[in-house]
Amino acid sequence: MKKCFLLIFSLIFSLQSFARVQTDEVKYENVADWSHFEQFMKESEHRDHDLGWSYVISGVLVGVGGVLGSQASQDTGSKLALGLATTLGIGAAGYGVLRLTTGNDYTNFYETLRQTSLTPSQRDELVRLYIEKERAKEKAVQTTRLVSLLVASGLNFYAASQEKDRNTKSFLQIFAGANLAFALAYSF
Repeated sequence: MKKCFLLIFSLIFSLQSFARVQTDEVKYENVADWSHFEQFMKESEHRDHDLGWSYVISGVLVGVGGVLGSQASQDTGSKLALGLATTLGIGAAGYGVLRLTTGNDYTNFYETLRQTSLTPSQRDELVRLYIEKERAKEKAVQTTRLVSLLVASGLNFYAASQEKDRNTKSFLQIFAGANLAFALAYSF
């Protein structure tokens, strides 16, 4: 049981790292005009490439390691944790491929705007409006994540307080703590 607990605890911290993919998203925080935005996008293309490959490589390594570890293990809890790690690894690799092929959240807007025949002042106005809307959306997403994770944490703590079985109670407390940790991570 102790071994299973340690595996699940390690898995939760792996999940937190994987969940932090959201923080890898590019945020434009400069002056909202075309020249600054264009420079930002040129610089972010390199970052997207490097980040994409880092997710592909680490995801494949985790996926393969999970499969090999699962085959070598005799413990059911270990096999379960390694199976979840394999799934996370494949998810990370997929995210990396997506980042390599599609860029970041601003790429489509940038490519569309770059191909138009708008005047510089029209481009400035569109960039300003788009960035304004994106910032409002980011704030709403962050608030929704925070509230959702806090509610999940509270419900898991409540369920743990009502649970009679010691092992189930421990798992519920772990999940509650993990959700609380995610909430704190997303609030910064």
